[in-house]
Amino acid sequence: MPTTGSTIYVKGDVPAGGSGVTLADDFKFSIAAAADIIVKGSVSAATTTATGTAVPTAISYVAPQSVVVSAVSPVSATQVGLSAGQVVGIFQVTNNGTAPIYLSTTTKFTVTNGGSATNTLKFELYASAQGGSQSDASITLATSTTSGGATGASSTIPFDLNASGASEANRTINGGSSRFLTVKTNGVAVNNDTFSLSVSALGNVVYYVKESDLGYSGAPFTNSNISDTLQTMKTSGVPTLGTVTAKT
Repeated sequence: MPTTGSTIYVKGDVPAGGSGVTLADDFKFSIAAAADIIVKGSVSAATTTATGTAVPTAISYVAPQSVVVSAVSPVSATQVGLSAGQVVGIFQVTNNGTAPIYLSTTTKFTVTNGGSATNTLKFELYASAQGGSQSDASITLATSTTSGGATGASSTIPFDLNASGASEANRTINGGSSRFLTVKTNGVAVNNDTFSLSVSALGNVVYYVKESDLGYSGAPFTNSNISDTLQTMKTSGVPTLGTVTAKT
């Protein structure tokens, strides 16, 4: 082994969908104890254990296709007015696969807020039409009453797309398409209130798929039919937007 060390790669041999893999399964590899790695001298043949452990926090998830959430606006610090209805963040969810995906109603669409604003101000979530522009916020996905009671002083905003009654048609993103998701204020801000929105972890934006759309069973060890709906598929990406400051 060179003095600079060697990199050890561990790969999961995940087969194609429908042939021995369960969608939404996850993997996490670690070296939990020094004794897990034994080294041997090439000349002396003496053995010893490695020093230290390697316990990563990252988890790999099995997904049917690439679905990504990304930052759109603002990408740098900006200012808005104090009145209700100000845009404080725009994200984009892009379906790079071929089958449609559906934004989840069983797991909340959760946005992290690193800003500091008045606790009398709340938030609403809007979507564009499929393939629409970032200026399109014509579809209401969640209102101030279906955002978990989050205010400008809250660190997370859990938008509940089930409680809001957002239709499946308005939560569908077909293969090769995308939707822009816009967060707006619902209430008057105080001068110098700030908003700094992000999707801070995998699992904060979740979608589901239908086996009938995929054309194969997403849980072949359970059954081989293609009539199930598979929940808790996680989007890739942990985007962070620029800070928005409310000004008179």
